[in-house]
Amino acid sequence: LPIAVDRPLRASATSQRPGARITVSLDTSALSDLRAGELVLDFDSAVLRPVDVALRPQDASGATQPPLLTQREGDGRIAVAFAAARPLGASDALLEVTFEASRHVSHAQESAIRASHLRLNRSKIETEFAFPFRIEPFQTRLMANYPNPFNPETWIPFELAEDTDVTVRVYGLDGTIVRTLDLGRRSIGEYRR
Repeated sequence: LPIAVDRPLRASATSQRPGARITVSLDTSALSDLRAGELVLDFDSAVLRPVDVALRPQDASGATQPPLLTQREGDGRIAVAFAAARPLGASDALLEVTFEASRHVSHAQESAIRASHLRLNRSKIETEFAFPFRIEPFQTRLMANYPNPFNPETWIPFELAEDTDVTVRVYGLDGTIVRTLDLGRRSIGEYRR
């Protein structure tokens, strides 16, 4: 039997920075009598790597017998399949595939995650799903402290484009050093002190 599904795939990203998480979700909660499914996602393996695949309940009730879930990864492709002895309930039909963006991006990277195959209950579902994204590299920079003005404390955000030793010097209005914070070795990323 053909299955009619309107936009079952969606995606979201935690940020556009290295280390960001991008989650592609297959929502089949509107389908009745769903017992099995297959999903293949294509991605740029130089920019992303899969970190989690899960069939999650959409509410706290959960399934009495969780479906079987398997995955296979190849260069730039992840295939996921699930099957259950009983039809999945609407509350148990959210498949999530999570990717992590490379932490070592030296220049802006644009790419996309695409669905090349989707099958539910042996019926092929036509989908043109693509989630374009852009990863902006970290820069070595110091941002404005907050709150400003401060009394008695403030946060100093900064980011590093490479692993390095970090020292923060706070100067008074007259140009003298008020305080020195030796933060030690820090790896690439965003910080606030």
